[in-house]
Amino acid sequence: EALGQIRAGQAVEPLFVILKGNNPDTRKAVIQALGQIKDRRAIEPLIAAQKDPDPDIREAVIRALSQINDPRVPAPLISALNDNDARVRNSALRALKSIKDPQVVDPLAALLKNPEIPIRIGAIQALSQIRDPRSVDPLIAASKDKNPAVRQLAIQALGQIVDERIVGPLSAALEDPDQNVRLAAVRALGKMGSLAPVEALIAALGDRREIVRVEAGWALKRLTREDFGTDQERWKLWRNSKRKTAAAKP
Repeated sequence: EALGQIRAGQAVEPLFVILKGNNPDTRKAVIQALGQIKDRRAIEPLIAAQKDPDPDIREAVIRALSQINDPRVPAPLISALNDNDARVRNSALRALKSIKDPQVVDPLAALLKNPEIPIRIGAIQALSQIRDPRSVDPLIAASKDKNPAVRQLAIQALGQIVDERIVGPLSAALEDPDQNVRLAAVRALGKMGSLAPVEALIAALGDRREIVRVEAGWALKRLTREDFGTDQERWKLWRNSKRKTAAAKP
């Protein structure tokens, strides 16, 4: 802990020497200190320590690397996603969430096919923070996952990106058997900057759950600046009127 308080540049080189020692507790303390100091010179020694046979050391390395702002950091974190220790893998995933670097999009997208539900969920959460258009198609695929929690989070992540490609898949998600998935789809569609989701949201006003109907009404109001609440028939009349007006234009 005391080592972590040392932020002067001259403290770094002696720590590299100690890092090569044999005492695991001391080495772990040094790794933590290097993360707190945030000196970029620590990147390569920390990456080297990532090969340590002790998973506690490898996990400490992940946490330390995630505290240093350097373009070399994502690569070892991505590599740690394949570590044979679950704690290290989870730490790497948490670290990737925090750095929000676009270069991690493809590796995170690949994790959406991982058999472990927590890994898929963590990858979705990370992608939702990065908000890169490249993650749209993988997240659309994840919105059809067998697990309802994964489907819900994938849809919420798509709502953070806002891309015209999501309208069709999210409209289909309004038929999902899980209420939370349908609710997430309604809210995500309500964030679109166009009227493309209007038809699907009007259909959602017939949902068997009141909360979904109410959210669909709010989403329609947000998109159209009209307010017919959850009255599906009035929304249909408004839609038909808009269609007639559009058809009458030369």
